[in-house]
Amino acid sequence: MLTKEELLELQNIQKELKSEKARFEDEWKDIITYIGLSYAAWPDETERRNGVSAVPKYVLTDTTAATASDTLANGVEGYACSSSLQWFDYAIERVKDGVDIEAAKSLLEKVKKIAYQWLQKSNFYPSFRALIRSGCDLGTGGIYFSMDKKSGLPMFQTYHLADIFVMNDEYGRADTVFRKIYLTKKEAEKYFGKEKIDSIQALKGKEKSSRDKFLFWHLVSPVLKWDFDVPGSGDWLSIYWSDDDREHTLKEDRLDEKSFAFFRWEEPVYGGTWGVDSPGQQALPAMRFVNILMEDMVVLSELTSKGLWKKTKGLKVNFTAGSVTDLEGDQNFAWQQASGDLTWLAEHIQYYRAVINDCYKTNLFLTLTMNIDRTKTATEVAGLTQERETLMQSFWSRLSTQIFEPLHEWLFKRILMSGEVQDITEEELQTLEDMEMRIDYVSPAYMAQKRAFELGPSMQWMNDMITLSQVNPNLMDKINFDTFADLDHDVRNAKSEILIKTEDAQRARDIRARIQSQANQNALEQEALKNAGDVYSKFAKGADDNSLAAAMMGAQTQGGNA
Repeated sequence: MLTKEELLELQNIQKELKSEKARFEDEWKDIITYIGLSYAAWPDETERRNGVSAVPKYVLTDTTAATASDTLANGVEGYACSSSLQWFDYAIERVKDGVDIEAAKSLLEKVKKIAYQWLQKSNFYPSFRALIRSGCDLGTGGIYFSMDKKSGLPMFQTYHLADIFVMNDEYGRADTVFRKIYLTKKEAEKYFGKEKIDSIQALKGKEKSSRDKFLFWHLVSPVLKWDFDVPGSGDWLSIYWSDDDREHTLKEDRLDEKSFAFFRWEEPVYGGTWGVDSPGQQALPAMRFVNILMEDMVVLSELTSKGLWKKTKGLKVNFTAGSVTDLEGDQNFAWQQASGDLTWLAEHIQYYRAVINDCYKTNLFLTLTMNIDRTKTATEVAGLTQERETLMQSFWSRLSTQIFEPLHEWLFKRILMSGEVQDITEEELQTLEDMEMRIDYVSPAYMAQKRAFELGPSMQWMNDMITLSQVNPNLMDKINFDTFADLDHDVRNAKSEILIKTEDAQRARDIRARIQSQANQNALEQEALKNAGDVYSKFAKGADDNSLAAAMMGAQTQGGNA
């Protein structure tokens, strides 16, 4: 167990991290009010302890930012890991000599099948969407992995940035997280044990209702980062303690793998923890201005359309239809027409809306929709798609490295440890120690990127050769169509069943060539027989007396008579 001094060390570090994060919180709260996120409520400590949900506060006079944020989230979710599509594959990176390759492939296929089932049954997909919105809007998004003992399925929890404090390793990667957990007393007793909760003197008498919650802390960090004596063999620490007990921990474990992942839009060059330059952070000034301008537009539009009334000071006017207002001799009231040019306001509103959409890459995901009337050819569509993937390449790469790889490393081990992989052979088990696995991403985003950067140059070269072959047909001999067909099949992740192996295709070609050659030979023989028959027929009927054949026959007859 950690000593009182060691626990105090953790609490002091957490306070330092709190000061660092405080510099970003005002900006995050601003962004949230202009977008109206699902996690839009920035929680108040008192509300959280009372078990009451915080009420979101929105400033949504203009909904451009909210729509742009939703479009980006939809695009990322749909292109990167849609629940309705195959979006990852487990493949062999390298193996030691003598390893049964087929056994290794069989094991990976079995694990992959269960991985898809687990993710589909769990809350991964809604949690991933919240993670992406947090990362794209606020610059940082985090997700925690755990196993639910009751269902035997993985559970995922997207961190609210108000509830976490993060540390980096020496390479700037997020490797340590302090997270807040709010639990009722019964929930805490169930998780940590009634005896441990009852031992916390500060909690006694505090609970006013069954909904009241208490704050607990959870640390996940590499073992090597600390000098703590926690038994076990895992490389990661997992430590829980109560905010009301500064002397004792509630639970200490060592984990085999990291149980969280963080996505940061851009990592700050100065080595800070929190992501920067996200679409939401870049668009924040435009969000502020467009909402101010929209409010002005509403006010001025009402004045222009409704006008205003001028009346003598102190006069009470009855504006009810059909009513009568008595006037003194010097009193009066009259409706005044308001006028003004709203063009300037409209132009500036459109400008700031365009800025927001540019920051959120909205045009990239709606490229085909926006150009539907102008895009007529498959070549144009392919060009627009390739442009989008080029501009989004770094984003997809960060998403893979920061989120998907830690997720699948954790998930792969959980599946093997669960015992759910049925009928594992001895040969398959032996491959685990002698094989290095690779995660291949086969979602539309990654396949489009692969096509753009792997298939695109080859396709362009082939098109050039085909064009030049119209001048010099011999250039067609330079193209290996079989190799290109294999490349295209691989890049497009097409079904393996539809691809014929090169050697099988060549055998079919040889058979076809022999059949065609025999058919040609038969045709020649038939033509020769036909020609001989025609000649014989003419001779049999007798030749024209004036023809060369008749002359030759006459000469032969005379020669014979002599």
